[in-house]
Amino acid sequence: MGAESEPQNFVRLRGELQADVSERTLASGEVVSTFRVIVGRSAAQPRKRSADTIDCVTSQARVRRTLERLKPGSSIEVEGSLQRRFFRSGGVVVSRYEVNVDSLSRRRA
Repeated sequence: MGAESEPQNFVRLRGELQADVSERTLASGEVVSTFRVIVGRSAAQPRKRSADTIDCVTSQARVRRTLERLKPGSSIEVEGSLQRRFFRSGGVVVSRYEVNVDSLSRRRA
């Protein structure tokens, strides 16, 4: 089996930064930034909605520095992997999918 046929978890999104970035410091001291990317749907996808909003998270200092310079509406490209996170909310265990971002670049219009 070749390397291209091996299972992999890789995500690339091209879209717009939805709103201001949120930062929080974990108990370990690690700083995590969370943000959302608005991604348009392709013509082949159902037209119930014309765009999706994707949750993203990063602890990469390089990515966080780039995010500091961006404003909502900025055109961006992110790369990373899809992860599922579990947490408690209102006494119930909930899960959410988000992209764990390894790289981010600003796209020129």
